[in-house]
Amino acid sequence: MRSIQMLWISAAAMAAFACLPACSSDSAAEQVCGDGVQQPPEECDDGNTEDGDGCSADCKTEGPRCGDGIPQAPEECDDGNNTDGDGCSADCHNEVTPRCGDGIPQAPEECDDGQNGDNCDGCLDDCTLHSNTCGDTYRCDIEECDDGNNTDGDGCSADCHNEFAPRCGDGVTQAPEQCDDGNGVLTDDCPDGPLGTCVWATCGDGYVNLIGPSRPIEQCDDANGVDADLCSNACTVNPSCGIDQDGDMNLLDPGEECDLGPANSDTASGQCPGVCRTDCRCPYCGDYTVDFVRGEECDDGNNTDGDGCSAACTIEAATTCGNGTWDIDQGEECDDGGTANGDGCDDACQFEPLGQSCGDNNPDLNEKCDDGNTANGDGCNPTCNLTTTVTTLASGVLGDALAVDDTYLWIGTCDPPTGPTVCQIARVPIDACLQTGSCTPSVVAGGACGAPQDGQGTSAVLACTNSMTTDGSTLWFANQHTIRAMDMQTFDVVTVAGSPNSCAAVDGMGASAYFHDIRGLTYEGGYIYLLDGCEEVLRRLDPATGMVVTIAGTRVADPAVTQSPPYTCPGSFNCVSNTPADGYGLAAVFGSPRYMASDRSGNLYITDTNGVSLRSYKISTGWVGTLVGGAGYQDGQGAAVRLSRPRALTSDGTSIYVNEQLAHTVRQVLIQSLDTSTLVGVRGCPGSRDGVGGDGSQDWSVAGCGTAPAGLVLLDTPMAGLAYHFPSRSIFLVESNNLRRIE
Repeated sequence: MRSIQMLWISAAAMAAFACLPACSSDSAAEQVCGDGVQQPPEECDDGNTEDGDGCSADCKTEGPRCGDGIPQAPEECDDGNNTDGDGCSADCHNEVTPRCGDGIPQAPEECDDGQNGDNCDGCLDDCTLHSNTCGDTYRCDIEECDDGNNTDGDGCSADCHNEFAPRCGDGVTQAPEQCDDGNGVLTDDCPDGPLGTCVWATCGDGYVNLIGPSRPIEQCDDANGVDADLCSNACTVNPSCGIDQDGDMNLLDPGEECDLGPANSDTASGQCPGVCRTDCRCPYCGDYTVDFVRGEECDDGNNTDGDGCSAACTIEAATTCGNGTWDIDQGEECDDGGTANGDGCDDACQFEPLGQSCGDNNPDLNEKCDDGNTANGDGCNPTCNLTTTVTTLASGVLGDALAVDDTYLWIGTCDPPTGPTVCQIARVPIDACLQTGSCTPSVVAGGACGAPQDGQGTSAVLACTNSMTTDGSTLWFANQHTIRAMDMQTFDVVTVAGSPNSCAAVDGMGASAYFHDIRGLTYEGGYIYLLDGCEEVLRRLDPATGMVVTIAGTRVADPAVTQSPPYTCPGSFNCVSNTPADGYGLAAVFGSPRYMASDRSGNLYITDTNGVSLRSYKISTGWVGTLVGGAGYQDGQGAAVRLSRPRALTSDGTSIYVNEQLAHTVRQVLIQSLDTSTLVGVRGCPGSRDGVGGDGSQDWSVAGCGTAPAGLVLLDTPMAGLAYHFPSRSIFLVESNNLRRIE
């Protein structure tokens, strides 16, 4: 019987196999859960109908399944669908409660940049803020180490440098370093500091040697070994940028990304093809140009975080930001006591661009006025941050130089310019002045003029002071061919560079440096920049070392000065004016540079007085350009603008304000568009009258000043003193012995 039964089973099996070819279509259409064959709509089929083994009895995948209505970890919710916007997202995340790493900061998160995995970007993986400070255990940015403390001697120094290896920038040359001058400058003979190499500068190393002085000066250095691009293998700028080099009737030549000829600009904001840089490259983060239209807040020429300007060209806030004190030396442009945006001072304590919605007749948070237009001189300026109202705060004020910090106006005197008798530094407390009208300056240093002598307060002897600047704790001022420094708390005065009895433009350290005609002192990024006006060069002082170097301009020596020590000064200057020319560093030419200001974003602005132009100097590249200019007086835009005799200037980050000495006005120049207009004063009409606005449409002295519109401001001789003060949203000026405010 057993053999018969086995035969029967074998026959049945054979019948089944025999049936397969003919019956396959019927079998495929028949889906059976548990047959081991996964067929739609089955999610799985493990050959059985048991739960708990990963595939359920109804062939559904066991475990969390977004949209099945069963919340299971790691699901935060499951509402039975895969729809966003109903409180539970399509991937089963709670849309109401904050989720760290989703890029949406929600309380109680302090931040959320959506970039978990990077604890050096200011936002930790637990969505708490991180300031990337030495001693926090996170090795970030330029730190060589971070052992969680600020102790020297344990292998990782208090400033997070390796104590057992050479440190480029510490001023000590140790193998394998070839040099280390300790000045942190990347554009001199020895590029040092955190981003430097401490290897002698050579063409092709990627560092542009603009300063020298002992190694060859370079115009550029792209380190790419390509000779036919914008920077040759001799580190000179190839001449094709701005001209049709190959004669094909097209400015765009090989190796250029763009070329707009004379319209190439290092200040214009936008994108190609409408905007092209002066090196014929399209704008990008890292091109040393703050491109506001593209969303940049800064541009330090690199894509590195932690150096004050992030890899995305946004300002990295100082630790002091938001404390209500304007810490100039920490890189703050303003500090209004908070970190809210939209009020003129952003969350990184930088100026916010003004005038974004000016002219819509709806005053915004950071606007002082909005009259529905962008005309100037009519009670509201083109950026809506000034009403153009001028008030005289004090009369009889002797002042030839003006500087401002968070709390005080600092006034340097030189009365009169020829044969001075009073040489002092005085100050005015701004809050008390504006609130109570107590605006009389109080003397803090100096007295009767004399040969410079260091000392404290009024025991110090000063010479004529026609230029000064500050970092918030020290006031630097020019005094008879020297630069002197005054502690703003103790009023101690010391001489930091130059010699009072020598007259030349010779670089060196401290007293071994010589100055001729010091003007335009400007603090920016830890250095003091100055113009040697009669020698027609731009120079820089490192206050930490006393080192003075010439960084831009072709020097024209005063023929009345001996060109060897002791560089005896002549009885009167015999300055020769050049024909201005744009260029890099020492190849540029100034006509007669007299006054200077900074936008605190790496750009210096210079009035080239006899060259009747407004010039710019980009600190990162050494490029000297011309913004507006030409003899005359004409409001307008760019090349159409004409200047009369431009003198002192100041900036609020969006605009440059310039004194027009002979026209008796103050002009406003928008940095990005170069739109130029008359802010206050009546062109051609001197006087001392408070009022609102001004008119530069014509020389009113020709028609008769009495016929000019009534109520406009009259200025006598706006020349040396001009300073923008963010906390009070004001411009202060000293002219013709009057301290006046533009608000």
